[in-house]
Amino acid sequence: MTEHDDATDVPDGDAIAGLLTERWPIADDERLRVKVDEAAPGLEAVLRGPRHRYTLRLTLQSTPDGVEPWAVLVDGLDALFGQLIESGRAHRTLPAGQGVAFQGAELAVEVEHAVPELEKLADQILGSGSD
Repeated sequence: MTEHDDATDVPDGDAIAGLLTERWPIADDERLRVKVDEAAPGLEAVLRGPRHRYTLRLTLQSTPDGVEPWAVLVDGLDALFGQLIESGRAHRTLPAGQGVAFQGAELAVEVEHAVPELEKLADQILGSGSD
């Protein structure tokens, strides 16, 4: 296995988001944003709706010889995002953690779900309790 020092072209986050929204159905009131981390390398997708926010982060840990790192990351994000959509947003069922195997590579995968209304309410409660 080699480290991720491949000098291939870095993908465009907006292009990835566009392709994912063409491939996987999301609601009209949802928006998908993909950020590219060149240094890691990694990808972060944030699906934001009026009442929720899902964040999927993939960071490359290692790839076998001859495997293009960015291709693995883009394919991995596509597979993970597809699982999220097809499962009815069952984010807890997605693979996560260190050393997630995908196409011969190892990825660190983080999956988060947030409900902004609840976060805001919790902040208000915690803020009022500290007076």
